[in-house]
Amino acid sequence: MSPRLLEWFNASEGVQAHALPYMRILFTCGGPFFVLFLLTGALQASGNPKIPLALGVLTTVLNIVLSFVFIVLLGLGAVGAALGTCLAPCVSVAVALKLIYSGKTIILPPRRITLIPDLSVLKSVVRIGTPTGLQAVVINIGGAVLLGVIGRVEHSAAAQAAYTICYAQLFAFIMWPSFGLRVAASTVMGQNLGAGKLKRGRRGVYVAAGMGLAAACVTGVVYWTLPRALLGLFDATGEAIQDYGASLLRFLSFSGIAFVLSMTFTGALQGAGDTKNPMYIAFVTQIVIPVSYTHLTLPTKRIV
Repeated sequence: MSPRLLEWFNASEGVQAHALPYMRILFTCGGPFFVLFLLTGALQASGNPKIPLALGVLTTVLNIVLSFVFIVLLGLGAVGAALGTCLAPCVSVAVALKLIYSGKTIILPPRRITLIPDLSVLKSVVRIGTPTGLQAVVINIGGAVLLGVIGRVEHSAAAQAAYTICYAQLFAFIMWPSFGLRVAASTVMGQNLGAGKLKRGRRGVYVAAGMGLAAACVTGVVYWTLPRALLGLFDATGEAIQDYGASLLRFLSFSGIAFVLSMTFTGALQGAGDTKNPMYIAFVTQIVIPVSYTHLTLPTKRIV
């Protein structure tokens, strides 16, 4: 499906030449990332966020080192970038499994390993985990669909570049803390509900929301006041990309506030056992509204 996806994004032949091998390697060799997400998610839910943080830092450093070796020293280009991304989590997965099997975490290894699944456990995992997984999938699908729609506006290359820089890179200063607060709110709410202390769980969620709100406000001020300077950090100096990017960053300066609150409170809902409503919220806010609104405004020359 990689060639079809690139066609949907209206990617040029030059972009496709680099993107196609990267996507295929990432899609077929991304297993270590899935395992790392499972292990770090389990550790976070058990109330141990430090080990996932250390594993994340280790993965990032290894990704940088491997990418430098493959891209710069061996000259593999986009293929090297994909290999670095897929190989970096392998060491972190090995470290996580070592910690679990050495008894240094709350999570204990199984008493015996069997290929026969426990259907009662599997049923609970599917019931609770499927909506949460679909929520993450919906967010990514929404971004992909929106990027494809943007590829059909005037100056599509500049528009897509502005969207990628502003949303995928600069907005990450709000997005990733929001995901962290979502996990924190989910853990705090779930553990306090289990301890029979609902009020303390709610208070913890409100504290997390306040932290995210403060961070989003500070970041939003920077987005609003310095949009063209921020785009210049990515060598995005063309008139079209500057206009698109400045407009988008000013919208993101306000939407970041809503985003961080949404992530925190949906995380609280998930921790309380409600995984379906966050999925519905993600579907409406990440696909229905953005794609519909962008379609309505395609005749204009601005991204809104």
